[in-house]
Amino acid sequence: MINCDGGGADKRHESRRRQIIDAAIRCFRKNGFHAASMASLAKEAGMSVGHIYHYFENKEAIIAAFIEDGIEGFRGYMEQMQAYEGSFVDAMVEQADFGFEDMCDPDRASLFLEVTVEASRNPKIAAMVQETDLGMRTMLARMIAETCGCTKPDAADRLMARVEMIAAVYEGLTIRAIRNPQMDREAVVEALRLVIARLLAP
Repeated sequence: MINCDGGGADKRHESRRRQIIDAAIRCFRKNGFHAASMASLAKEAGMSVGHIYHYFENKEAIIAAFIEDGIEGFRGYMEQMQAYEGSFVDAMVEQADFGFEDMCDPDRASLFLEVTVEASRNPKIAAMVQETDLGMRTMLARMIAETCGCTKPDAADRLMARVEMIAAVYEGLTIRAIRNPQMDREAVVEALRLVIARLLAP
């Protein structure tokens, strides 16, 4: 029998998965990971609990899905930086305002912290977060190595230390966005550009 669906079933499946992930993100933001039951998640998604389990084994599986969304977004951001006319570091400095907006988005900040806290007490989530973090650090290190003058094997530790500090700066902005939502955007972005340029100088 010829399948004339044309991929419609796959599209519907992915649409349902996306619907559940988006509902879970809203629930986790509002209630935290533990307080967000599968029943509340199903209500938010507009489907039955049984239907949720058809797509995801448990809440950890849903978290894994939007962690994967995060790294896909990071890959896209890296590709945009590569397309910039000039060095990769020049692109990071120039586009610092976009990084600021992303990391300081209130919804993103609350979700980032919720997953981070859960990772501190749930080994499964910790393993997911750490694997994703390693992939993102490795990707960034590869992009900045030449500009930083860290292409030789004996410079690997120095390169990764710079990557760690870049991550600390951006992730710290997420915390600052919650603790001080009135921070001066323009002044902070200017300081962020200075930090990136200094950290990634040869």
